[in-house]
Amino acid sequence: MAENLQIYLLGEFRLYRDGTLITHKDWHTRQARQLFKLLLTERGRIVSMRKLTELLWSDYADSAYKTLRSAVSALRSVLEPDRDPQIPSRFVPRGHAGYTLIFPKDSSVWIDVAEFERLLDRALAVPDYSQERRKLLEAALQLYTGDYLAQDEEVSWTRAERVRLRERYFTGVVLLAEWQYEARRYRDAIELCRRALEFDLCREPLYRLMMQCQAQLGDSIGALQTFEQCRQLLDEHLGADPSPQTLDLHTALLRGEFQPRSPHPSHRVPAYRLPARVEPPFVGRKTELDQFMQQLAEVQTRPAQHTHTIALVGEAGIGKSFLVRLFLNRAVCEHVQVMTASCQAIEQHVSFAPLVAMISVWLLEASEEQLQALPLQALSPIAPLIPELVRRLPGIMSLPPIAPEQAYSTLIAGLVDLFAALSRLHPLVLAWDDLQWADESTLLVINRLACLEQAAILQVIAYRPEDLSENRPLDSMLYYLRRNQHVQTLQLLPFSPEEVEEYLALQSVALPLSPERLYQTTQGNALFLVETVRTLLEQKSNALQEQHARHANFMLHSQQIRDVVLARVERLPPRALELLKIAAVIAHPFTLDLLRPQLSPDDYTALDILLVRRFLVEVNPEQGYRDYEVLLAFSHEMVGQIIYATCTSLQLAQLHKQVAANIIRRYAPNTEMHAAELAFHYRRSGPSAEAQILHYEVEAGDYARHTFSYRQALVHYDMALQLLPRLQFHQS
Repeated sequence: MAENLQIYLLGEFRLYRDGTLITHKDWHTRQARQLFKLLLTERGRIVSMRKLTELLWSDYADSAYKTLRSAVSALRSVLEPDRDPQIPSRFVPRGHAGYTLIFPKDSSVWIDVAEFERLLDRALAVPDYSQERRKLLEAALQLYTGDYLAQDEEVSWTRAERVRLRERYFTGVVLLAEWQYEARRYRDAIELCRRALEFDLCREPLYRLMMQCQAQLGDSIGALQTFEQCRQLLDEHLGADPSPQTLDLHTALLRGEFQPRSPHPSHRVPAYRLPARVEPPFVGRKTELDQFMQQLAEVQTRPAQHTHTIALVGEAGIGKSFLVRLFLNRAVCEHVQVMTASCQAIEQHVSFAPLVAMISVWLLEASEEQLQALPLQALSPIAPLIPELVRRLPGIMSLPPIAPEQAYSTLIAGLVDLFAALSRLHPLVLAWDDLQWADESTLLVINRLACLEQAAILQVIAYRPEDLSENRPLDSMLYYLRRNQHVQTLQLLPFSPEEVEEYLALQSVALPLSPERLYQTTQGNALFLVETVRTLLEQKSNALQEQHARHANFMLHSQQIRDVVLARVERLPPRALELLKIAAVIAHPFTLDLLRPQLSPDDYTALDILLVRRFLVEVNPEQGYRDYEVLLAFSHEMVGQIIYATCTSLQLAQLHKQVAANIIRRYAPNTEMHAAELAFHYRRSGPSAEAQILHYEVEAGDYARHTFSYRQALVHYDMALQLLPRLQFHQS
């Protein structure tokens, strides 16, 4: 008889046979149910018995094949309960190579995943803002009640399919939300985005769309709350900051510059992207930008011996990403193909992660001309890595089974061929940001592209040299490219005092910090400069500005700066972090004996790490230090202040007491010059040090009276007098 099956794989797994739910009791064994799920995931392909046992019962190697035979028998009984055991199964036939799941032509089988993809494909094939597309998208998204086999989240063989389908789901969400935005159905778009975020809390474009919809409804406060939720979740789950587009929208809302608009339904304006803006004036990077444009002109006008590759190098916050974005905006205006990828620390050990992201984004907007220019044969090894390719190019043939080493080499060659083919249509710019987090496989592709001959490709690779020690493959690749003169290095330097003054001149309001003070505070770091000015502009009153300018560093109020610094700190070894906290408590240039009286070999190794990663720098000895002594300081004072702020009260009390003891050990018996500093450290170490505080406050007063003036001495004497009654009370 013909079976009628309904199979639900999205969310909770369910199987209906002739309208009746197959319960746990009907399955007889869990092994049969898991085997069915695996064969459905691999439907259309024969899965070897060895692979089945490894994926399903790797912990029971001795009895795995026996368990497999039992599960196959139980599965056949579930799918064909009336089948004679002597008749071959029509759904799970015997095979010498393994097992597969097939659906006979006389059976009726409905699978929610297949229907979801069918509806989504139809929606993508109709005009953007038609009612037909809306209905198809709504029907498709309604089927997505949860991730693929959500109850098997920890099972390895479900992950690739789960990720693929989730990406397709979010493609549909964005398309439907865009339709709702253009139709002015802002509340519907907000609700759709909120439902979608339950599946992935870190989908930043959806937060941005919600912010725009809330702003269109006049709910600016709600839009700002949505931004804060986005920022916190990105930091908590990914250790990342919101993108420049989201930050720009946030700034526009804060300043009241967001203009509600009445979108015209006949014009496609993606709601998850900010409208194009006039390029703002910029400071300090004109020379580097000109060099980028010169390289681009050479790529456009004549083929080179090899791909042009520019390495953009600079410390965290120096402005590499901003400069790359500025260049890419100009490249787009030159009708050049642009493809970008930002490497993430959490993906450093995930092969090809930035490449997959780069190509997947490109595929969403690729024209038919671009697709037809791709070499189908070369794309065969890439298809398993990027399933969307098969949907856009059904003619791609699957490769026959080959050895893993050969498959890897073929995959690398296929990726290089893809970019080479695109460059033959139009000059191609590939931009790789934060390359210090790139995986080894991605670096191998970048290296091959850099050596590609007669290709109209310009590669821009940006990385932080202080983190280069954490990625040896990148270090080796750069050495190879420099030795063969395949890369040009651009070193981004901090802003000069004149450039800081020029930047301030662009601001339309007066700031409480002078250009000189701002340069000293930020040391010319572009991120520190921009964030300090932004924080100043966001203060509610000039009086509050002046108070903070006198008593605090404005950069401490910038969450973005704190996140950048703490993300780097978290990657330090425990010993290096321990020494860095002591340095933050010292808070000025210091000799090694102020860290510890005796440094161990492990301490010296930790200090080397801090110097290589540019947390600390070596400075010239000042007056009062011996010429042969090593004097260290923070590369940026703000780093020390942020680290200090992350310490607990108990940690600070212990560290201040430890630093005070080291100062006494270094300068005893002549501690008068450092008495004020000692009194400060003992004051921060807690009430148990009141006797030491009193002693060093008096000593500091005596030193100030003899060296400076009575006015300065009275400050310390007054501190001592305030403490004396309390100390006498405790002693009595």
